[in-house]
Amino acid sequence: MADAISDLLLLLNKDDIRDFKTFLKQKNKRNDVKNIKLLEIIETDDINKLKKLYDPIKNRDAYHALRKRLHDSLLFFLSNKVFERDNNEAHEALRLFVVGRFLLESQFIKIGFKCLQRAEDKALVLEQFSLLNEILQIRLQYAHLDLNVNLELLIDRFTENQQKLQQEAKFQIAYALLRSALQDIHLKAKIIDINKLILRVLRKYSISLDDLLSFKSLYQLLYIANEYAAIHQNYTLVRSFLKTADNFLMKYDEQSAHQLFYYLHILYYLANFNLRNGFFNESIGYLERLNEVLSQGNTVFRVQFQLRCHLLMALNFHYLGDGVKGLSVLRAGIKQASLKSSEVDLADLQLCLVMFLTQFEDKTALIELRAYSGDVDPIPEMLTP
Repeated sequence: MADAISDLLLLLNKDDIRDFKTFLKQKNKRNDVKNIKLLEIIETDDINKLKKLYDPIKNRDAYHALRKRLHDSLLFFLSNKVFERDNNEAHEALRLFVVGRFLLESQFIKIGFKCLQRAEDKALVLEQFSLLNEILQIRLQYAHLDLNVNLELLIDRFTENQQKLQQEAKFQIAYALLRSALQDIHLKAKIIDINKLILRVLRKYSISLDDLLSFKSLYQLLYIANEYAAIHQNYTLVRSFLKTADNFLMKYDEQSAHQLFYYLHILYYLANFNLRNGFFNESIGYLERLNEVLSQGNTVFRVQFQLRCHLLMALNFHYLGDGVKGLSVLRAGIKQASLKSSEVDLADLQLCLVMFLTQFEDKTALIELRAYSGDVDPIPEMLTP
């Protein structure tokens, strides 16, 4: 359990650990509770102090009970931190549902239904079918208290959502099978036709992509396609996904703001796929759309994608014959790197810059090369979100 606690502590920064100790102090009902001392010992990995805390032979049961309580307290603290920090719409819908259910159980009927309605509206836009199922079940349970409810329409919504929930469950089974097939390719060097495999699995579970395709399911398919193409170093194998994805985005682009995580990854995958297949202008188009979204202020996603976008953009210009512009993009990307930027992404930019300068027979390539130490291939095979 100590190992598990150490792993969980890696998720906390110094301020979080200080807050966790405060949380434990408030939770402790007696002054002789040793959970904070155990936490400090685990932080320092001091075996001698651990032996002094409890005799490892005489008090083994008490020691393990203390570790379990500390582990459980840490999980509870982390769960609260996640909810505090994550203000995305999915968590907002979940919060509204929890509050609405509590209010109905406490006989605050009117405001309880208002919270549930807001939760339902958000969950519907986000295609959170599992959460919608919970919301609609509670609405059915308390429907006799809702003077404005149309019970037949409520039942129809519940039935329709149940069908979508079952379809989504089937897709997750299919996704698990496809990921397992990828493992076989990795570990057993199996040769599999990914297009035929996907079609066979979807047919087996009677899944229609036309009916089910969403931002999440499209992201999952493109992830599998990207992994498969990278293994075989052949992106012509996944060209069929380009049209499927593009047609989907044409229909549902207006909903992208509510599915930002999946939307950005989809745009990135499509930019990468098009670059790999020699469709450079199309790749630039996807990167411009991605950069437009990133410029709207989401710091986390901007840090995640900014350097990768610069690399793909530079490679597109390079292959289009505009090496000067490619160099400019690379240098701009390196300049924009921050302490939060991925070291791997920055290294990719630096090595790509060296590669470009070397092709131009530019002596500054040696200077750029000295700024980097490592063995990362500048060709962006690793550029998966």
